[in-house]
Amino acid sequence: MLKLKNNLYSEEYYANSMTFLDILKPSRFMQFQGNHPLCTFMNTINYYTKQIDLTPPNDEIKTGFSKSVKYHINKSKKAGVTFHTYPLDSDEAIKFYVDYFNEFSKSKNLHFTISEKEIKQFLDIESFIVTYAQYNDQILVMHGYTVDKELKIVNLRHSASHFRFLDDDTIDRNFVGMANRFLHYEDMLYFKEEGHQIYDLGGYQVEETEDQGLLQINTFKDGFRGELVQQNHYESYTFTLLKVVYRLLKK
Repeated sequence: MLKLKNNLYSEEYYANSMTFLDILKPSRFMQFQGNHPLCTFMNTINYYTKQIDLTPPNDEIKTGFSKSVKYHINKSKKAGVTFHTYPLDSDEAIKFYVDYFNEFSKSKNLHFTISEKEIKQFLDIESFIVTYAQYNDQILVMHGYTVDKELKIVNLRHSASHFRFLDDDTIDRNFVGMANRFLHYEDMLYFKEEGHQIYDLGGYQVEETEDQGLLQINTFKDGFRGELVQQNHYESYTFTLLKVVYRLLKK
């Protein structure tokens, strides 16, 4: 279970219990594990995700992928794409990562940004890791993960790329997409080596939608197979009110 330090509200990931105090104070639980009687007194946000079991041998993990994903992984290796971890060991490194993701989010009209403060909160509890795929000394794609060492879960929080701004005209959207699949597989192997057993792809759209972006993300994740699981988010109504007030003040 991950518990962030915050003066305004409490935030926990992968919790399996809560108290009456959690119902009253500003609090939220992300990807709650199982059910709890007090959940009925919280604001429920249905959440689904795809998770991949990392405990089988490496070849078996890869065997479970679609033919297309396996092809792109192999092609990336032959092309010379390499896997790296990105150490967030300085303010400059954290700023680079935050700016990299936020520029990507802006270019895709995602209306979702991250902050240096948010990343530092996870770093304070040693639960955030960044990886990237590189080609000809250029970063093709970056992934940001929260990790729960106790539950042995790694969760994809961010994925970003900037193929339009690369200095190599031979790199196009398809090449970056290929490298992204390669990076996911290398991430799985890396986290498995670190002792993690569950690779969470970070959300899956279950309800019917005409949003082509969400449908494409689903298709991308389907290529890795995995198990579809429901792990709802829960917010106290005090937290929900606090969130509404914050949004109004921000406007």
